[in-house]
Amino acid sequence: MAMANGADLPVEQQKQKARLVYRETGQKVTFAEVHALSATIHVISVVLFIGMLPWNDCGIANAKKAYLQAPLRSLVPTWVVLPPPPCWLDGWNARCSLPCVRLLKALYGHPESGDDWHDFFKEILEKYLHAYGLELHPSLWWIESERVLIATYVDDIIASGPTKALDRFWKAL
Repeated sequence: MAMANGADLPVEQQKQKARLVYRETGQKVTFAEVHALSATIHVISVVLFIGMLPWNDCGIANAKKAYLQAPLRSLVPTWVVLPPPPCWLDGWNARCSLPCVRLLKALYGHPESGDDWHDFFKEILEKYLHAYGLELHPSLWWIESERVLIATYVDDIIASGPTKALDRFWKAL
């Protein structure tokens, strides 16, 4: 069985993906302690169970560009050297050879980015979707009015509940 990797498609139909990842270069810096725990297999199992009940459904999604949405709230200023274009702004080629910029977003790989993304997502769920966190499970939320249960594992989101309520949840999110 042959697998298409997109290289045989016309350029306008090919999909290009890239990921920027923060990497430390050996300089010792003390960052804040990690506090956002990923959902356990037990939590995921409960969400899947709720989705298997009659008239319920379950869905999973990856938060697109999750770490570029969340602000980096580190007390330690972090500066990064950007890799060559396409990450550079227009005109940088003529002015500098290695641009260094302040990191403002919780870039994947930064020691505190997981916590910052978790807090960002939690705020959206609680403030805008009226979810509340379940005690002892920091990556699990419940929307009482919709009867939707949500769990996160890093930047993956799994949710279950009544089919129509789940559709509304994904649309609102």
